[in-house]
Amino acid sequence: MIRSSSFNINKNRSVPVILSREAHIDIFNVIKQCFSYRLHNFDTLVAPKLWQVLADSNSFVITEEITKNAVGKYYDASQFQTNHQKLVLWIVRLIFKATFVLIISYYKENRELIWSSVDRLVAEYGHHEEFRDLDPREKNYLLNFRNAIKIAQLIIPAKNNKGSLLLIAGSLEGSRNEYVTGGKICYPLRMTNDLLHVIA
Repeated sequence: MIRSSSFNINKNRSVPVILSREAHIDIFNVIKQCFSYRLHNFDTLVAPKLWQVLADSNSFVITEEITKNAVGKYYDASQFQTNHQKLVLWIVRLIFKATFVLIISYYKENRELIWSSVDRLVAEYGHHEEFRDLDPREKNYLLNFRNAIKIAQLIIPAKNNKGSLLLIAGSLEGSRNEYVTGGKICYPLRMTNDLLHVIA
């Protein structure tokens, strides 16, 4: 789900990067595919705000602070009072963070962080016995997960955010598997604890 781009921007960026309408459509479609199953009212509650976020993102620099607080600009948190509503708002926060992760994955400055080939993943983690048993699709999920984690850390600090990072990267990788850092580690991370070192 994470892809490189050809946008030529300075690594110490201080001005916004303008993504194309096509890029925004791609990002929206990925987010909808990866998160709509978590919210039955995605099309009414999230989609309109998500389009607005994408349009607005062309006019500001995405930072850790903006990523953390963006939902407050588009939703009134006081309207989410019940436990269910608070859960919905929590999911919306994940969606916004994942959206910003996808946006910055288009930046040329971040291309070096993205592995485009499963072969590189195999070279790094292929010594795990369970890894060798994975089929090509499963290995591609793991590649997507690794790339999402690396990009996400640029705007979401690992300290105190491991759970969110795992949920965001786990959603963006496309399999709808759950990832955890403690207790039982679900497929496919049971054999790749080494991968968690990128958020250690």
